[in-house]
Amino acid sequence: MLDFGDDPTGLSSPLATIIIIAALIGAIVINLRYLRSRRKRDDED
Repeated sequence: MLDFGDDPTGLSSPLATIIIIAALIGAIVINLRYLRSRRKRDDED
């Protein structure tokens, strides 16, 4: 059943692709929220 061929990690599977894309989007969103909150704090000073 679990025959990944040349890909022992299974990262080429559709599920892994979705997980990787979701993780990248999550990281981008977290960084944008952090930068926005920092910019607002800088404006208050």
